[in-house]
Amino acid sequence: MTGDELNSALHRLNLEPKEAVQFLGVNQRTFRRWLDHSQEIPGPAECAINAWIRMDDFGLAWRPDSVAIRTGNLQSIAAYNDYALELTEIITRATNRGGPASPWVVDMEKRCATLQNGSFSPSW
Repeated sequence: MTGDELNSALHRLNLEPKEAVQFLGVNQRTFRRWLDHSQEIPGPAECAINAWIRMDDFGLAWRPDSVAIRTGNLQSIAAYNDYALELTEIITRATNRGGPASPWVVDMEKRCATLQNGSFSPSW
């Protein structure tokens, strides 16, 4: 990921550099170096940003609530990335088979889904 791609990702995610610094757990000087191409963006930071973009594409909440995802904490970044990839696979499989088997009504604006008959059973 280049500094220009990072800047584009920030714009796409409506993310201020100050927020990105906090979420990624880096200092402002390091982040500025990423943006001006004087320092390479590490893989874990790039993976986190790409996972946020994928989750945002699906309309999922991705912004951590004041919790930094540190570049040294590869497990947290991998968990975000795995979640985004798994979700992508599930949505693709459901779309390929013609949609969900149950008669769900999905309201993307409200981020909720309900069964058309109004009942729900965990065994379904």
